[in-house]
Amino acid sequence: MLFILATTGLTLIFMKRFYRHISLLIICLCVSSAIYSQDAYKKFQDQRDLNIKSEMGMELLHYYVRFNLDSLKIAAIDLLLDASEHKHDFARAVGTRMLGSYLCKAGNQKQGLEYLTIAKDYFEKKEDYVIVSEICNAMGHAHLREGAYKKAKEMYNLSLRMGEQSNDATAAFNAKLGLGRTYLQLGDTTTAMTILHQYKLASVENEKYEAAADVYALMAQIEGDRKNIGLSQEYYGQSIYYSKRSNSKSHLAHSYANEGIRKFMKEDYDSSLYFFEKSLELRLELKAVRPILEAYYNLGFFYTERDSLQRGVEHYEIGRKLAEKHKMWADLKDFLVELIAIYDKRDNAVLKSVYVRRMKEVEEIIEARTNAREELPNGIDLDFTAKEVASGINIQEKKGGSGALFILCAVVALVALFIFLERKRFS
Repeated sequence: MLFILATTGLTLIFMKRFYRHISLLIICLCVSSAIYSQDAYKKFQDQRDLNIKSEMGMELLHYYVRFNLDSLKIAAIDLLLDASEHKHDFARAVGTRMLGSYLCKAGNQKQGLEYLTIAKDYFEKKEDYVIVSEICNAMGHAHLREGAYKKAKEMYNLSLRMGEQSNDATAAFNAKLGLGRTYLQLGDTTTAMTILHQYKLASVENEKYEAAADVYALMAQIEGDRKNIGLSQEYYGQSIYYSKRSNSKSHLAHSYANEGIRKFMKEDYDSSLYFFEKSLELRLELKAVRPILEAYYNLGFFYTERDSLQRGVEHYEIGRKLAEKHKMWADLKDFLVELIAIYDKRDNAVLKSVYVRRMKEVEEIIEARTNAREELPNGIDLDFTAKEVASGINIQEKKGGSGALFILCAVVALVALFIFLERKRFS
């Protein structure tokens, strides 16, 4: 039977497809929602000190890459325009990282990897190994999405090496989750599980409960595929336990979905439905589109597997329309696949043909987005040969340069006048 397994930012389709979307970074979500509100973006936009604005950009990156890709692109362009105007390499590196992350998550892996490489090279020169480790981890995710497993392993291992050189305990093990997934895709489940167990132990030891919840959820899915139902349910239970310990509403919503899966496996269908609905309710409150889509997908599968095809169609249709509205093409494709299967089962050739045609259009859009290059606005310069701006310099100070030049010219003029008058007096 088929469900979506809830993980950080994304849900796995249980026993059907394996973790298509990979969470870019395991980060702490225990932050007040106000930080990432419109007010937070306005503070970012209005900030005049480009060093501070760049630091704010990295905070926004961690949130937007999971919940609001459009806002991530807007923030990246904003920072890059300022960086280009004021020749600020740190801001330019952060903006390039943000834009690269956006492109990779939006499906344009090739161009996204180009920008991430530019940012990685900058931070390597600065010996900022924590950020380099994070960028390498993101590049590993992008290669994994492409199916370039050798390159994915290289970037995940580089991320681990960079993390070991840093003073950040999380960076030293963060890439093991992606590395484990890569070995799964290569069919080496034994090595994958060894790496995932290492990641689990490090997450718990360092009190990274969101990460622990994610890896337990993934291990539960793997054991489910292996038909080790008892162990799978045990891992689900651990995932739920650590989701609750994280005090994160996002992870709590995921834990409800996991509990829905576990109850379904036990054939406790009333409880299963209760938890799936609770997950949807909380995700609607959080207003993050992709998790909401996943919640509707879960409910669609629940009703379909319980032979309530009409209720299944209702939830799939809500998700399909929402995905269309927000142009979330990969998610839209998932809904179309299920709707086509239902209408095929119902012998409804008319509706089936409508969705098959739309499926082809969506696949063409996804292919075009994968191969297209994102055009940058005029005024953005990604050339990193500019001189480093002195630490602490801000936009206002940069604009004040003309004032300093005026003062210098005035002093020179006064000195020249003084010399002229002195010569005249003694002549």
